[in-house]
Amino acid sequence: MVELLFENRWAILKTGVMNKISRLINNPKISAITICVLCLAGMLSTKYIEILFRFSEYRWFYQYGSLFSKGMVLLMFGCSMFHPILVVSTKGKEWRKYWIWMLIAFIPFLYFTISMTFAMSRTIE
Repeated sequence: MVELLFENRWAILKTGVMNKISRLINNPKISAITICVLCLAGMLSTKYIEILFRFSEYRWFYQYGSLFSKGMVLLMFGCSMFHPILVVSTKGKEWRKYWIWMLIAFIPFLYFTISMTFAMSRTIE
């Protein structure tokens, strides 16, 4: 009886979480803002973790926090690259209504592409 109750609660929780995730993915406005905010938060946290904890007694926080925030930035870079493709494939012919949100979500990809281009052009000269 208790196991059945636990399984029902787990199923309800699992479907609720999946509904929220699918709403986030299928809503271009929310996902575009989320991509930009998480990418910016990852870049800022990498910088401040390095400043505050690199040479302190909490060096372990620097090591794991830096790894986590850099991973988050790279994940958002990939998400920003595939967000327009996802919007066009899910919205079909209505994708033209969401072009501004696709462009906003594409900002992290453009930022890294342009900064890498400048960095490589300076090393060549």
